[in-house]
Amino acid sequence: MTNVQKETKWSLEFVQEIFDRLNSVNMSNDDPALSSGPSSNCVSRAVFEAYIRSDANDVFDPVKGILGRYDMTQPLCHYYVNTSHRTYLRDDHVTADVQLYTEALYRGCRCVSADVWDYSNGDEREPVVCKEKTSKSRVLFSAVLKAIRAFLHTNPQSFPVIILLENHCSPPFQEKMASYLVMILGRLLYVPSELDGPLLSPESLRGKVVIKARRPPKLQDDVAFVATDDFDSNNQMPFTERQLQTSLTTLSTPSEFEFDHNGDDFGGAVEQEAVIATKEAEEARKAAQKAEEHAFNLSVEAKQAVSLAEKLLGKLGLSMADIERKSDQAIQEAIDRGTLEPIGCFSSQSPISNGPSSSPTTTVDGLRDSDQGVEINKYSDDAVKESQQNVALLRGILDSKTTAATLAVGELQDASEEFYAAKEEAEAADRANNNAQEAANQAALTARMNREHADTSRRRIDTVEKMVQQCRDSAASSEGFSITALTEKKISQQRAKEAESRSHRAQNSAAADRQRANEETQKEDHLAEEANLLKRACDDATVDARKARERMDKATADLDSIDDNLSIDIVLNGTKANTKQKALTDEKRRYTVKVKETSAENAAAEMIRRHAQNAYDEARHRAKVQAGRASEARKRAEHSAAIADRLAEHAEEERAAADLRKVANDKADISLEQIEQELRSSEAQLQQARRAYQESEDLARVSRDKSEELTEMAILARMSVTEKNSLVSTKEETMKKKKAISDMAEQEKMNATKELKEAESALATLQDINRRTAVENSEKAHKNNAHAQKVRDALHTASKALALATLSEKVSAEAASATKNALDMEYQSRRADSTKRKFGASLPISPAFARLVSFSASTFKSWGKANSLANSEMLSVSDSNTALIARLGSEDRGAWVDFNCAHMCRIFPSSQKNGVSNTNPVMAWSMGCQLVAQDLQICDAELMLNDGRFRENGSCGYVLKSGRLTSPKKYEGAAKERSKTAKIRVLSGSCLHYANGSGKGTIDPFVNIVVCDGVTGKISTCQTSVAKRNGLNPVWNERSPAIFSVDSPNLAMIIFSVWDDKEDKFVASASMPFRGLKQGYRSVPLFDESHSRLGSQSFSSLLVEVRFEQ
Repeated sequence: MTNVQKETKWSLEFVQEIFDRLNSVNMSNDDPALSSGPSSNCVSRAVFEAYIRSDANDVFDPVKGILGRYDMTQPLCHYYVNTSHRTYLRDDHVTADVQLYTEALYRGCRCVSADVWDYSNGDEREPVVCKEKTSKSRVLFSAVLKAIRAFLHTNPQSFPVIILLENHCSPPFQEKMASYLVMILGRLLYVPSELDGPLLSPESLRGKVVIKARRPPKLQDDVAFVATDDFDSNNQMPFTERQLQTSLTTLSTPSEFEFDHNGDDFGGAVEQEAVIATKEAEEARKAAQKAEEHAFNLSVEAKQAVSLAEKLLGKLGLSMADIERKSDQAIQEAIDRGTLEPIGCFSSQSPISNGPSSSPTTTVDGLRDSDQGVEINKYSDDAVKESQQNVALLRGILDSKTTAATLAVGELQDASEEFYAAKEEAEAADRANNNAQEAANQAALTARMNREHADTSRRRIDTVEKMVQQCRDSAASSEGFSITALTEKKISQQRAKEAESRSHRAQNSAAADRQRANEETQKEDHLAEEANLLKRACDDATVDARKARERMDKATADLDSIDDNLSIDIVLNGTKANTKQKALTDEKRRYTVKVKETSAENAAAEMIRRHAQNAYDEARHRAKVQAGRASEARKRAEHSAAIADRLAEHAEEERAAADLRKVANDKADISLEQIEQELRSSEAQLQQARRAYQESEDLARVSRDKSEELTEMAILARMSVTEKNSLVSTKEETMKKKKAISDMAEQEKMNATKELKEAESALATLQDINRRTAVENSEKAHKNNAHAQKVRDALHTASKALALATLSEKVSAEAASATKNALDMEYQSRRADSTKRKFGASLPISPAFARLVSFSASTFKSWGKANSLANSEMLSVSDSNTALIARLGSEDRGAWVDFNCAHMCRIFPSSQKNGVSNTNPVMAWSMGCQLVAQDLQICDAELMLNDGRFRENGSCGYVLKSGRLTSPKKYEGAAKERSKTAKIRVLSGSCLHYANGSGKGTIDPFVNIVVCDGVTGKISTCQTSVAKRNGLNPVWNERSPAIFSVDSPNLAMIIFSVWDDKEDKFVASASMPFRGLKQGYRSVPLFDESHSRLGSQSFSSLLVEVRFEQ
């Protein structure tokens, strides 16, 4: 056990216990080969061989199959869950049956699916489970819930059952679904208290039903719209590598938001919201344009005011920087004193005048004490003339810039028109190219299909010719068989008649013998009765004789006593007569007479007794002789009866054989007739196949020519598209250049306009200053006051300039905010428009139904968005996309493992596999995906892998993932698994046959071994030789073992499957995790296609040898 079977943990006591158990099982067996002898410390070879082939020596480690082996208190996302896809459909993928839910649950599935639709038929309005809305086969949603409830009532300690609902129902039907969930399931239904909390454990959800369906992100009191892009039919397109490697930056889809509406016209609500959003976006754009224009005007005015203030302050020896610095100092001093006052405009008493100055002429008092003889009037006249010249020059520049901008805009419009025209031509050429390419592809596909059809027709001709030849051979064979059957029928009928005649004679003879036996038996009974009567008479005579003898003996004894007394008296008294002697003599005389009488009676009684004894002996002898005669007669009667029964049975057998041969003859005649009909039909099919082949060959030739023609046209169209795209690129570059020139001209025009406005403002200011200067010159007496007024005006202008600058900045910020708001409104408008276009892929959700949903479905967009989802959000990914993600590299695999550490993920078969094959679950399991849906009606290798995985943990439907798949840190820090090599040799099999007697006759079995590696996805196979016509105990005894190298033993799976080479059909299989294999000579119990071992299937097994190498 230790060296060969590698049972290193077995003790001698445990081995002794096994021996005792085996011997106790075989104690009642009389076969000496199974007897272990007087000692119980050993077992016989036959018993040991029986143990080696039994389930007790299973190749799958029984410890791993024990329920409760794993910790079931971790979150649900840490477990693989046995999942069924389209549970309600039978193997024809059309018929719906509620019984399939019960079968799936008892098979070990704990996650079942249901597509729910509205169904109305008159007054009947019920949610139903079916494949499509138009499906004729459907089951009630309430019936599905009742089936699940019945299972949980029978198995109250079951781990949670998850129902994957693909909800196609309207809100009223959803409310009915919610009421059914509450009323039927009751306390069995798990209702989540919060949507974004941590996931519960299977242990805490024992006996519960958990619902997964689409729901809004937040629960509301009204109907909310959600996207249906998680539906399997809407989630089939494979992702591109760019989509998987980068986050999507497109507009939001309806899955990222919901709509609230109280009415029933949900499509109208979305349409109206899109119109309102577009209108608001247009108004926001206009408001943003007005705000930008206002900000621009204020900016221009602020710049003009600053320019004017700088000129005026320059005349006074001040600058704007000095004013701003002094203003800040004054504000700070006022804050320090607590007497802060508004400084919107400055006066001559402004605190700035008290601050320090860089020049002795920077204070107001200094200005009053400065030279009063400056020729301000002359300066103003020169400044006005210079400003007028500058304005005229700027007007000329503006006119030229306006003309240039107009020309640039015209050129831009021409370039744009050329670009869009070229673009339209390119798009038309692209459409034509696509149409041509599609037509070419379609033609190529048609040509290929026609060629395949022609080849199929050719093969059909060969098949039909073989069929015709087989029919001819069968007809000849059937004709001979019919003649033979007819001859055998006649012979059997003749033999049956003869056997019936012999049987009749034997029965008559047996009846006569039985009559004689009865007569002899009656004589025997009569003589026996007579003997019994004589025996009783003899017994009576014997009794009488004994009594007579007793009387005689007594009389003789009395006589002897009297003689003795008389002799004594004579001796004593002499012969002298006396009275006593006389009395004794008389008494002696009487007794002498009495003795004679009793002697005579005794003699007579003895004579009677002897006569009676002789009569009895004679009667007994006659009875014994008669008993012998009667016994002989009975034996003869029984022998005759036995011969008659055998002859009757033989006659019945002959008659049955004759009937069977008659039936065989009739069948042979019918078979001959059918074969002749088949021959005629096959010959007609052969002619039809030849005509069809000729037609398909002609059609294939025509379609090939058409395909070549369309391919040439597609090439020309592709060349045209290339030329058009090149022209579009050239036009686009030209348009961009014209756009840049137009923008530059427009900017120069705006700059010129701005400079002109500034110059005109400065000219007006100077003219105003000139007028005020003239007034000052006319009022010489008030010169000092006028000068002070100028200072105040300069300070006021500086204050106004600063206020305008502040206001300009504020309005600019408001304009930027308005622009941002306009962009947001544009975004909302585009999002509403996108929603309107995609409204067909959205669904209103009833709040009553949404409150019962524990897991909400989401579609994969990027890892950034996926990881931001709540723990209750479950991803739905098709298997084709799973394979694509797995191929992208370790970074994406690590991202998916990271996601699956806190979330649930469901993998379902893509549309190409629906109804054809299942999903290979090993690759998805290696990335931590919990729910890998399998169609239980399709018996293939993928389903075997799934059944094998969930043999662990007592087939309860939940298996704990390995530690490196339950924590991102463990996955990132985990070292690569140590690879393992297994050497497997198939030795023999036992009781290999089709389940439920579905096969015919014996089989030609062979064994196929498949090992599916986890992380790499590598699949290794090995096949044994074929054991001809031996399914009872085939022997392969492969000399060289099959070698399987596995990189990730903890995730790998292995399948042993038995196939019939004659019928090329599946017989039985066994699948299990690679890590559960045991070394040594082991038995492999086999399961049928339903993964059961019922009936005779419980005896099917293989004997293999397993060895490991690190």
